[in-house]
Amino acid sequence: MQSRTTGGMLQASSMQLVTIAFSHYNEKARWGLDRFGVVYRERACLPLLHFPVVMWTTRFRGGRSDRVSTRWSTPVLITDEGERLCDSSAIVRYADDRHGDEASTLYPREHRAEIEALEQRLHDRMGAHSRRVAYFHLLPERALIAALARNNVGSFQAAVFVRGLPLWSRVLRRALGIDRARAEASAAKLRQEVAQLDERIGDRLGEGGYLVGDRFSAADLTLACMLAPALLPSQDEGYSAYLGRVDELPPAARALVEEMRQTRIGQHALRMFAEERRRSPP
Repeated sequence: MQSRTTGGMLQASSMQLVTIAFSHYNEKARWGLDRFGVVYRERACLPLLHFPVVMWTTRFRGGRSDRVSTRWSTPVLITDEGERLCDSSAIVRYADDRHGDEASTLYPREHRAEIEALEQRLHDRMGAHSRRVAYFHLLPERALIAALARNNVGSFQAAVFVRGLPLWSRVLRRALGIDRARAEASAAKLRQEVAQLDERIGDRLGEGGYLVGDRFSAADLTLACMLAPALLPSQDEGYSAYLGRVDELPPAARALVEEMRQTRIGQHALRMFAEERRRSPP
């Protein structure tokens, strides 16, 4: 486990964040906490190996299932008051409510309803489809999965995951509905979501604009994270975990990433990582 705080200094903290290290939902939670300098210890896991950690951390009570997660999903934040927050949006709101003010809030009062509605839509629709497409292309690529594991967790956990990859792959495919037909449908829906956003909002993104209003908000943060599996931002570009390299992807996956990176929405998401995520150093 490691503690994170603004400036990158290790400090003692009673807060614990359980994550799937590279997950875009978990990146959203980390970003929200880091944005406000909240100190926490991160327990980074790999998919499926996170289940016993979540069960132990929540004392077998877990969170609440929804359309994109189970009650044993990550992220899970145990606050210093002992509260369990088991949803990335709830964790962002917790950090904002506790440490934000009128100047720094991610939910400015005059646009709060619009921001929250867009945040929910991106979370439920774009996030689920980008995850399915990413897993569909990555699960057959043992070398890419091994690199993903090695670069995000300790050597023992990475070795366990890679050795058990045939089993983990079958379980993930069943749990997340991953097959060619559904992955192709998700890619089509992802393109549709991006196109609809571009038509509705794209013009305001030029010259440093934002999705809602005239400042960075939870809508921009959520867009960047939910689209990340289809953009594959590097750590140099601002993503706080290792997602892999675009040039090492299989051809179909690389073509989709390059396509998404060329859209105005994709370029906006990458700009948010570059300009706003880097303001929140791990």
